[in-house]
Amino acid sequence: MFFRTKQSLSKALSRDQFYSSFFASQSAFFSTKAGLTTLELPVLKKLTDKALEINRIPPLRNTAIICVTHAFPTVIPLLHSFVRLGTEPKKIFVIGKLYSECETVVQKIIHDGFYYQTSSRPAMLGGFHRSFMRDINNLILKCIADIAPTDNLLILDHGGHALAFMPPELLEGRKVVGIEKTTAGLLQPETAGMPFPIIRMADCAAKKILESPIIAEEITEKLAAFVPIQQRQLICGVVGYGAVGKAIVDKLVSMGHKVMVYDCNKAKMQHLKCAVQVSELAVLVANCEYILDCTGDDISVTTEILNVTNNPKTLISCSSEDKAFRSLLQLVQSKYNGKLPINALSEITYQNEMGFSIRILRGGFPINFDNLSEASSPEDIQLTRALVLAGVIQSIEFFNHPTLLHTAGSYMLDPALQKFVVQEWFQSHPPATNRYLKNVIEGFNNEEWIANNSGGQYEEFDSLRVYANKVDGEIYNPFP
Repeated sequence: MFFRTKQSLSKALSRDQFYSSFFASQSAFFSTKAGLTTLELPVLKKLTDKALEINRIPPLRNTAIICVTHAFPTVIPLLHSFVRLGTEPKKIFVIGKLYSECETVVQKIIHDGFYYQTSSRPAMLGGFHRSFMRDINNLILKCIADIAPTDNLLILDHGGHALAFMPPELLEGRKVVGIEKTTAGLLQPETAGMPFPIIRMADCAAKKILESPIIAEEITEKLAAFVPIQQRQLICGVVGYGAVGKAIVDKLVSMGHKVMVYDCNKAKMQHLKCAVQVSELAVLVANCEYILDCTGDDISVTTEILNVTNNPKTLISCSSEDKAFRSLLQLVQSKYNGKLPINALSEITYQNEMGFSIRILRGGFPINFDNLSEASSPEDIQLTRALVLAGVIQSIEFFNHPTLLHTAGSYMLDPALQKFVVQEWFQSHPPATNRYLKNVIEGFNNEEWIANNSGGQYEEFDSLRVYANKVDGEIYNPFP
């Protein structure tokens, strides 16, 4: 048990050293025992070191954190970064998602003193939302019981569920900041007008532009186990031409596949040249054997499209949760009326009215998750983890500016922090630059360019300006 007492500045600083030493020894022991590799993520370390250098006293003291995340190995260094910044492990409340939860990671999170809310299984196909909201409720009840009335609250959400579900008794009289990590969460109507600032990590330039090609690589690699993506040319339909959809289209085309694209927002497709664009979803469904959803919405609402198709279809989610084909899953559930085994993560195949097979991979959950490990390397995925940490560091500034705390604002992830993260990522992992065009890489040297490509209101904090300059030497440039 850790005790908080009045202490000098030098002792407060040694607290960070103590936690670092404690977690290093404990993590090494548990990781060896569980077969889990201890990860060193240099970008997180640099960002945390810089925050402690600027603030001197750990700035997240007296702060509780609700963290909705995928329980992957790279989450553990992120949680330890929060502790280095001053949050006590017992005040960090973590909840994972059933379709991505790695059991060894869950056990390590618990072992390291964090609270972990286990995932419950849906009672029916397409029922993830109900079971997950039940889990969120249990997590919030635990948080209410354990944190002090004077603690600040930081909500790191993934899908908008926790932000939308915050009860008044957890918010009243408390400094609260939210961070949303997904586009689907930003689009949740329930999160609009929340009585506290929300940092829009989901549509920051670094995430939209740099993470999307990584996700496309994950998806095509995972698909190889289910479809002959490496053996023959496929006719693929991509629904949704946002950041991830565009990256998947580019990847599939580069692999030699024929690709058709549909987006309800026709303006998004105006510069599409490498694939065929269609104006109706029904046209894409009729012509493509493999259909990949990148919208984050239920594209099977009009199930008639799939019921009358006269050839086999394979449906693949590349978005979040089991939203992509929820209506179809519920139709399948009602059709078989309990005769299906309730395993939300199983592949589902059923015969449509025309007698053709409709195959839903992984129960309609995202194909790039498998409950075993992250699809990308730690060197790649640390970009995403570091952007979360950047949002946490920005939230400290909101805590220090009470006038902003009661404003229903939707704020940009600070361009200076994005620049710092991206430059450190390129520096520590030079192969990452091979994915991007020269103008994109150079764009991340320019804060105005970063701001113009990020969503949300820009709130400038003088104290974050220091992140605009590299800590060690000159700005990294892979094109000398």
